Amino acid sequence: MINIRHATPGDVTLIQHLNDEVFIDNVKYLPNLNMNWAKGEHGLTYFTWLLNDKKSLCLIAEDDGKAVGYLAASPKKFTYKTKSYTELENMGVTPEYQSKGIGSELLERYLQWSREEGYEKASVNAFSKNTGALDFYRNHGFSDVDISLEMEL
Repeated sequence: MINIRHATPGDVTLIQHLNDEVFIDNVKYLPNLNMNWAKGEHGLTYFTWLLNDKKSLCLIAEDDGKAVGYLAASPKKFTYKTKSYTELENMGVTPEYQSKGIGSELLERYLQWSREEGYEKASVNAFSKNTGALDFYRNHGFSDVDISLEMEL
């Protein structure tokens, strides 16, 4: 049975490991993605901050004590928008546990938390070629807002 719990500051290494495992294929969407980021200095700083920030949310999905997914979210300030937002910053489920409803449960917990905290909008970014993630978020009520563009120099 899957249990979803709030992460604690002591889970920083676990979250770093999960991040590596659930985002292993993201390099195909962004070839210059730093795959060492999560376990490096910047990743450690980010996850330590996240797990200690009382305004943020970090959840871990476990199967009989084995971590199989996680979600990280925090308030997002858009000075050019009039409503209050939370941003789903990271979410993933290990490959062998995907398509079993775990991502949906993590997402629902995030949306519930966002509502309870009084936020008006939830946001998430996904790679434009990650059609699986885009379909997942659209199927859960998210809609397209903008597109980010890059070019090589």
